[in-house]
Amino acid sequence: MGIPVLLAALCASACMGVLQRVRRHLGRSDKVMGGLLILTGILIMTGSMNEIGFWMQQVFPALGQAG
Repeated sequence: MGIPVLLAALCASACMGVLQRVRRHLGRSDKVMGGLLILTGILIMTGSMNEIGFWMQQVFPALGQAG
């Protein structure tokens, strides 16, 4: 059970460099995700989400079998 923790500790310095680069874009990604959340809420309230789902199943029949 401690192996993932040890691996995370060994990779911590490499991950910190990646996190510093990603941190620059957090403001933009927050705004984009907030917009998508609002758009999803509007689609659910208007019932359009169901229509999009049915359309996607017609265009991509494999989605109906996934799950």
